[in-house]
Amino acid sequence: MLLVPFLVLLSACGPRAAKAPFPVQTLADAGLKPLPAGKLAACAAALQLPPEWGRPADASNFGQRQARDAFGWEVPHKPQLIVPDAGRAFGAGMAAFGDFTVRIRPASVGSLNNVALHLSLESPTDGRGDGDAHSGYTLEQYRVAAGQVLLWQAAFGIPISRLTTHESVDRSHSRRDPRSFRWEAFDAAWRDAAQRCGFTAYDRGRATL
Repeated sequence: MLLVPFLVLLSACGPRAAKAPFPVQTLADAGLKPLPAGKLAACAAALQLPPEWGRPADASNFGQRQARDAFGWEVPHKPQLIVPDAGRAFGAGMAAFGDFTVRIRPASVGSLNNVALHLSLESPTDGRGDGDAHSGYTLEQYRVAAGQVLLWQAAFGIPISRLTTHESVDRSHSRRDPRSFRWEAFDAAWRDAAQRCGFTAYDRGRATL
């Protein structure tokens, strides 16, 4: 099975009280409040999403989100953009969303792992190689992916304009995923899910850096 991490969701963090040893960036408040668990459960039921399997990623692929940097200063660490939601995935590597990135140590490169939620899709068998494309994902995969993204948005107050790809945020210029991903299929599935749940407030057409 080939799992391709490709979607990253980001949101905001509050201002710092004093000057840090090196610049710490934050994203602007998107003005969206997280919804209570009852509304999330009702949405999941309306979308008829399949139940989640208790299959966390190997422990070598994630760690704890870091609330403070090496100097003790607070850094963005709440899910803001598939490991447990509270975990810190190692999927984004050296990455930035526009100019926004999070550094924990002075000598470290910036990453989005401290604030990102990652979604992977299982590629078809002809996508197991290193080719530029494959036969693509099914409509059911787009439907479930869109539903999961919408539930994450509602759970953490994240606008759709902060949905991005691994390739787009990568600064090592080594990532190409998602290959053969059809945004028009995902967009149609997402709009349908948002209408079914009444969560259209999470559709923001403009960037919210």
